[in-house]
Amino acid sequence: MGTKSSKKKREKKNNKKIEKSLEESKKKKSKELRLLLLGTGDSGKSTFVKQFQILYKDGFSKNKIQSYKVVIRCVLKNSLKQLIEANKTLETELKKKNVKLAENYLKKFVPRDSSVSTKQQKIIQTLWSDPAIKNVWRLRDNFQIPDNSDYFLDNVERIFDTTYSPNNIDILNCRIPTTGIQEIGFKVGERIWVVVDVGGQRNERRKWIHHFEGVDSLIFVIGINEFAKKLYEDNTINRMHETLMLWESTLTNQYFKKTPIILMFNKVDLFKESLTRSNLSDCFPEFTGENNFEEASKYIKKQFIKKKHKKKRKIYHHFTCGTDTQLIEKLFADVMKTIIENHIKDYFV
Repeated sequence: MGTKSSKKKREKKNNKKIEKSLEESKKKKSKELRLLLLGTGDSGKSTFVKQFQILYKDGFSKNKIQSYKVVIRCVLKNSLKQLIEANKTLETELKKKNVKLAENYLKKFVPRDSSVSTKQQKIIQTLWSDPAIKNVWRLRDNFQIPDNSDYFLDNVERIFDTTYSPNNIDILNCRIPTTGIQEIGFKVGERIWVVVDVGGQRNERRKWIHHFEGVDSLIFVIGINEFAKKLYEDNTINRMHETLMLWESTLTNQYFKKTPIILMFNKVDLFKESLTRSNLSDCFPEFTGENNFEEASKYIKKQFIKKKHKKKRKIYHHFTCGTDTQLIEKLFADVMKTIIENHIKDYFV
């Protein structure tokens, strides 16, 4: 009898533990919100993740900063290489004294070489200041040259300094293509946020399906300046057209039928610059408005919004600049508040 009684007590005690554990798990789950970042390659998704690291996780570790130092120096050198090669395509003449300098730079170029020297610095500064290279930079939309190349080339003296340590702005401007899936979790108030970033290149998108179901909100990032650019994977396809196709397939995906969606029209600073060099009508021939930010951004937004088939589909939108930390902090505070309030209230664009 005593044995049976003891067994019942143990079972009762274990049941209470299980119930308590389940209740705690339930509470924890109710406090956690998962956000999925989607978009094509180079739209700026990873920059948002870096901003979350800066704003909510005390920035980057010493090891991470050290790794970015290596990458940034490599990116800087590679940017100049791309500009020189593009100039050969244009057949624009460099200054006579710089012709041999450019040839030697290409000849001696080593991929992923992060070594620095005063001599290298002077060569880079000389070639970067050449009118022919500056002309290539103005025509960069015709080539696969990173938008942030000028930022690093303008800062070559600081970046090549032996005491150089990347600051947050350097890291935000450093683009490393996302391969596979990356997650970042952080706590704001009583809520735990988990942001999932997945690769944007075509060969990465097939992996997204495993992360579609169960997310609390989807943030679809659009590099709005990409109306003037071509895909890395296929130089015959306009990036904005590719983004529109991905957007439409996202809207019709069975996993997202009831998921609140936030549209982020990113890179507005670069968009304004692009409008001084290219016409939106080259991407959208039916566009007849003024080639300025107000009319061009309004038109692009309309192209995305009209893709939704359900009139009352919940979509929220913002125009933003991913490298502006203060702007992102304010913007994400608004986004978090909106998501928490019944997972985006009835807001229809």
